[in-house]
Amino acid sequence: MDGDSALYVQAVATIALVVVTALYVRLTNKLVKAQTASLPYMDIHLVSNYHLQVYVKNAGAGIAYNIDFEVENGFKYLEGGIVKSFEKFDTVVQLAPQQEKSLALISLIDNPDKPGSARELMNKVVKVKITYADTPQARSKGSVSCSLDFPYYLTRASSASKML
Repeated sequence: MDGDSALYVQAVATIALVVVTALYVRLTNKLVKAQTASLPYMDIHLVSNYHLQVYVKNAGAGIAYNIDFEVENGFKYLEGGIVKSFEKFDTVVQLAPQQEKSLALISLIDNPDKPGSARELMNKVVKVKITYADTPQARSKGSVSCSLDFPYYLTRASSASKML
């Protein structure tokens, strides 16, 4: 009977070891995915007292591919004296970790006769849905939503110009 109980203990220990190993493999896989995930987002830089720059940046640790932008409530803006539409950006093919790409440089020089003047932007908070993939061939994409809060940045620009 002693030999049978030793085999029983060995079998239970082996099963427990298999379960713990499977759990360890699963958690390690999740950790590797989290460490290599991409996370693009959009934001605004105050470039000078007269310009705002809208950009997209990958804050994740992995490369973001096929980044698309869906602007919820678009508007017109001035870039180099030309009125442009803030409704659709071209797809960004890829962004490396911590890489950023400028999407628009918005002039704050007020020309009330043109759409996209600083006065028109003063009350705009634009919602943008960004979809992206973690691999170039991925069919399923992740998505993040962000808001571009122009009143906040325009207030900072006007207070900076008052300080000069």
